[in-house]
Amino acid sequence: MAVAPQYRKSQKALFPFRKKASSMKRRRYTKKSSAKKSVSTALIKRVVNKQLGKELEIKVQSLRPVNQAIPLPQQTSGTGANVVWYRNYVLGLGPSAQWVGPNGSYNYTNLEGFSWSQGTSQSERLGRYLNLKHTTMNLRIACNNISSVSCPIRFRVLVYKSKRKFGNSQAVGSNPNENLFLGTTGQELGINNAYSGDSVSMEFMNMLTNKRNYDIHTDTQFILSPHTFSVQGGSNLVSPISLGYPAEKNMLLRLPHNSKVAFDDTSNQPEDLNFQYMVTILSMPYGDNTQVSANAWKSNVRGTVSCTDP
Repeated sequence: MAVAPQYRKSQKALFPFRKKASSMKRRRYTKKSSAKKSVSTALIKRVVNKQLGKELEIKVQSLRPVNQAIPLPQQTSGTGANVVWYRNYVLGLGPSAQWVGPNGSYNYTNLEGFSWSQGTSQSERLGRYLNLKHTTMNLRIACNNISSVSCPIRFRVLVYKSKRKFGNSQAVGSNPNENLFLGTTGQELGINNAYSGDSVSMEFMNMLTNKRNYDIHTDTQFILSPHTFSVQGGSNLVSPISLGYPAEKNMLLRLPHNSKVAFDDTSNQPEDLNFQYMVTILSMPYGDNTQVSANAWKSNVRGTVSCTDP
């Protein structure tokens, strides 16, 4: 750019951007060089971790399989017909002595899966520690082929565990059957509480979970329906109404642990980790409470617990 002679001495003052441009250029090169260095460092870490992972032994232990478990009654309403049905499962340790249901007996089915004794097999540990990764559980809920006119069934499935800062999750005085939910005024409720026959199904579908006492992993609802019913004459026909809903639901649950855990040499159970997830399945009739066959379903459970043995 041409500059008049009288302005040549103050050229730098008129065009100061030249110096800034050069300094910005130097800074740009500095940033690029540092970025290249960080990328190379991340690549080295990734390669090192990959090689270390090859040296770790991955071990898998199966959960206790459950086949065609039938639901349990929650209560008897004022009309004489039970409206809500349920099924409870728990990982690892057996049910606590305080976890009693509406009939006063234990109602959590133990799925086991966390008893790692000393040894060299896939279901044993070397030393005191294991790196627990996650539990993979396949939960299948399927309606029965019943021979009477029935309504669709609404389900609510909850996966949760007790809040504990350390140790196993069976907190003293805590019973999910009594405090898994919260009422409209914040009071603790569960399937052990009595409800009126007119509103019990609505209550269980809408009640908030008690996050003061439990970490909620899954809370989902869906509708299933049997696809057959019998008519006069003994022949079975497919109901066009029931075809609007599936007859079964498969849920693949991935329950994380992700912790290095010390095991007790006597019980062979984790002694410093809250690993104990619980599963509650609730069913109730779709529509009003005069409908029947809300218990016409069964549940199956398969699963594995994975870890690495350092």
